[in-house]
Amino acid sequence: MACPGIDRRRTERREVDLPGSVGLANGRRLACAVTDLSGAGARLAFAEIGLLPVRFALRLGALAARPVRLVWRRGPEIGIAFEAEGAPEGGAPSPPGSV
Repeated sequence: MACPGIDRRRTERREVDLPGSVGLANGRRLACAVTDLSGAGARLAFAEIGLLPVRFALRLGALAARPVRLVWRRGPEIGIAFEAEGAPEGGAPSPPGSV
């Protein structure tokens, strides 16, 4: 059982304020803000968010897009884990509040 307030991250995270965008399989891009970042993942905040696939590409500023996996979702924020290069994108969308 998880203990509230205990940070289980394996890598140190730092608060940031970076522009980002999510690339969807249909070619659409959604703007987001990256609010914290670690070597393993990040927290993204959206002004408007709908359905997202479990796997998609995240672009941080001008850097190349990286494959990521949706880990959790709370309102307009999501947590993602970085995946290995070459990981498949797309997949079934996750309904709001489900992941």
